[in-house]
Amino acid sequence: MEAQSPMPPRPHPFVPFRLFCSTAVSKGMADDDPCKQFFVTLREAIGFDDGDGSGRNDRGCFVNDDKDGNSLGNRAFHWLVITSFLLDVEYLFEELPEIIKYQKVIVYYGSVEGNSMQAMRQWEQVLGNSGKTVEFIRLVPSDPPYSATNPLPFKLPYGVHHSKFFLSGYEEEGKHMCRIGIHSANLRRSDIERKTQGIYVQDFPAKAPKKQAAAAVNPYKRAKVDEDDDLRQFEDDLITYMESYRYYVRGQIWFSPSTTQSGGLTDRSHSILTLLRRYDFSCAYAVLVPSVPGYHQARDMPKFGYYKIHKAVKNARSGRAGSNQSSSGETETPKPIIFQVSSLGTIQNRWLIKLLAAIDSNCHRNDPSTYLPAGKSIPQGKTPPLETRMKLVWPTVEEVRTCVEGYAGGGAIPGTTEKLDKDFLLPLYHRWSNPDTNILGPLRTARYAPHIKTFVQPGDGDEIHWMVLTSHNLSKPSLGEFQTDTKTNERRLMIQHWELVGHSFQFLVSFFQSTLEHSFT
Repeated sequence: MEAQSPMPPRPHPFVPFRLFCSTAVSKGMADDDPCKQFFVTLREAIGFDDGDGSGRNDRGCFVNDDKDGNSLGNRAFHWLVITSFLLDVEYLFEELPEIIKYQKVIVYYGSVEGNSMQAMRQWEQVLGNSGKTVEFIRLVPSDPPYSATNPLPFKLPYGVHHSKFFLSGYEEEGKHMCRIGIHSANLRRSDIERKTQGIYVQDFPAKAPKKQAAAAVNPYKRAKVDEDDDLRQFEDDLITYMESYRYYVRGQIWFSPSTTQSGGLTDRSHSILTLLRRYDFSCAYAVLVPSVPGYHQARDMPKFGYYKIHKAVKNARSGRAGSNQSSSGETETPKPIIFQVSSLGTIQNRWLIKLLAAIDSNCHRNDPSTYLPAGKSIPQGKTPPLETRMKLVWPTVEEVRTCVEGYAGGGAIPGTTEKLDKDFLLPLYHRWSNPDTNILGPLRTARYAPHIKTFVQPGDGDEIHWMVLTSHNLSKPSLGEFQTDTKTNERRLMIQHWELVGHSFQFLVSFFQSTLEHSFT
C-alpha cells in the first residue's frame, strides 16, 4: 500500500513565491486541490492566462479588438524584457505564441540551444514592417571588453549571464502596469516543465503624474533613502541592475499608437531606464539583490551580491523588536540557514564562514568587507561548527536516477567530486526527498529534479526570518568575493556573473513547516 504524504496545506493569504507547474503535477491536480495555490504555469506568470491555477485562459486568445491586435481580452500587452542563461526560442514560440504581439521585446541571454538562431530570424521576419520590434542581445562577461557580447570595460574569466527574470508592460482597464517575475528556470521545456523551479511575481502600477514629474527631472539619479524609508530602494536596485547592461538606446516605440496616454509614460523618448522610472515599485514586498560583473568598491559594495543580502537582513532585523533575543535579553544563536542550490562552485571553508557571518540573523555584528580579511586566521573556539550554522540540500545519485528525466535531469545539477567531496562540506548535506520513495512530499516535487535556488533562515515555530529565491548558486563568481586592490590597498567586492534575487522577510508560511520537518529531521 502506498505511503501517505503529509496533509496538503490549507489556502494561505500570502504566498511569497510559487513553483512552476511541471506537466504531470499540474495535470494530476483537481481544480479544488489546495496545493494549486503554490503553482503557476509560464503562461500564467507572464499574464496570458488567468493565473487561477487552472491553466485555462478565460480571456481567450489575442483578439484583434483594436487596430494593433495586441490585446488579450481586456488586457493589452505592450513591451517585454526577457533574461535567461540558456534560451530555447522555439519553446517560447510553442508556449507563448502571442509573444510576437508585443510592440517591443528585448531578450538578454547567455547561450541558446536547439534551433534558436533560426527561430530568432523567423521572429524578426514575421514582424517585418509592422512597427513592432524584437532585439536579441547575448551577454558574456568573459569575452573581450566593449565587444558585441560584453559591454563592460573589462573581461572576467568564468563570467556568465545567469539572471532569469522578465519585465512585462501591459494595460488593463485603462491602468498601466509593470509585471516583474524573478525565477530560477532557464527558458526551455525541460527546465519549466520537468524540474522543480520557483518564481516571484508581482505587479506594479504606473506612477501618478505628480510623482512622475519629480522622477523625470533626472531619472538616473538615486533617491536619498534613509534606513527607515526604503520606498524607492526596489526601483533604484532595479535601475542599477539594468544600467549594467549598458543599453541606453532612446527614442524607441514601447507602446502601440492606440495606447491610452498616461502622464508621459507612453512618450516615445524613453530608454528602458527612463521607462522603468515611470512605474511605482513602492509596494514591493521583496528586496532585489543584484549581482553585476565587476570590481565594486567603497559605496557600491553594499549594492551587490552577498553584501546586499547582509544589508537587507541587517535592516530587516533592526525593525524586529527583540529579534534573536532570549527572555534574559541575551542574543540567541540563529537557526541554521538552509541552502538549496543546483551547483556548487570551488568554495573554501574560509569563504563559507565569511558568507554565513554576513547573512545570518546576527549579521549586524560583522562588516562583510572586513570580516576575516586576508592574512587573519579564523578565531579559534569562536566560530561554531558549520553543521550547526547551515544545511545544504543536494540530491543523491539515486534521487537523480529516479526523477522524471532520469540521469538526464542531473545535467542541470552539475557537481564534480572535486567540488562536492570536501571534508567541511560532507556534514552539511541533506537529501532532496524522503528516503521512502512512496512519499512525494507536501507539494509532490520529489520526482522533479531541483533546479530551484533558495536560502532560508527559519525562525521559531512556522516563522521564517527571511528567505531568498534566486538565480545564484553557492559560488564566489555569483555571490562575490572580497579582495584587496593591490594598487589602492582598498577593499573591493569581485563578482563575475549577472544574477538577480527576490528576497523576502519575516512571514508565516505554515506549509513550509511540514516541508522542513519532512526534509531535515
